[in-house]
Amino acid sequence: MRQPIPVDVGISLRPEHHALVLARRPAVAWFEVQAETLLSRGDGLRDVESVARDYPLSVRAAGLSLGSVTRPDARYLGQLREWVTRLQPDFVSDHLSWSAAVDTPYTQVALVGVVRNVTYVQDILQRQILLENTSKPRDLTDAALAEEAFLAEVVLRTGCGIVLDVNNLHSAASHLGADANTLLARFLEALEPESIAEIQLAGHSVAWGQRRGSHICDAVWRLFESALDTLGPVPTLLEWDTQTPAFDVLQAEAAAARSTLLRSTRQADLYAGACAHFTCPPDLTTTRAP
Repeated sequence: MRQPIPVDVGISLRPEHHALVLARRPAVAWFEVQAETLLSRGDGLRDVESVARDYPLSVRAAGLSLGSVTRPDARYLGQLREWVTRLQPDFVSDHLSWSAAVDTPYTQVALVGVVRNVTYVQDILQRQILLENTSKPRDLTDAALAEEAFLAEVVLRTGCGIVLDVNNLHSAASHLGADANTLLARFLEALEPESIAEIQLAGHSVAWGQRRGSHICDAVWRLFESALDTLGPVPTLLEWDTQTPAFDVLQAEAAAARSTLLRSTRQADLYAGACAHFTCPPDLTTTRAP
């Protein structure tokens, strides 16, 4: 039975935390698992199936290559369909990634290919998938659409949803030499609010001495707050790019994100309707009773 993902903060589950989660059943609202983890570890699927009995689940599939000039690999897609059937995740997502063979992304020609690929994947999986905005947009030609307009058109033609990664927006703005708040405003104007099924936050990996990893930066927190001011509460995922920290660090970041979610400007008006979807107890640092 699929457990719906609540309007709350989830954590990207990595293999090094499987044993802890299964033993302690920490009070986390939901988990995302990486499809590639299931592919590379024989015991990974069994662990995740156990997690799925207690928590709502999302699956991130990084290998669909939805921006490719060809259809997604049939073998990979067949494996993904098996995982989706067994785990019954509420969300299935992937990046809008571009094949090296695509010289001019975000054009009308590229749009036809992405729409074809998204439709194909949704037909095979018999469900909606979510597309995540990129962190390093490719250079655009005069004939190209802006990424947010391109995504809006894919949503319109396929019925897919969107993962709005505010960390990627921050990175993309740096890459483009643009203002991140302006870029966020463009995305929120182009995309229908109901198409944004998830917001994503990420901690970076930065090495200094023997320590690795940095918390979500202040600029990304501000973008998150701005997004919530417009959208209201949205299921939010916390992930770490690389060098995943200890689980208690992830829980602390998730608790901070949850506080921001609850403090959002529109939360006061929407709380009554959304309250039933929030996971209790509110303290994410505690554990569930066995």
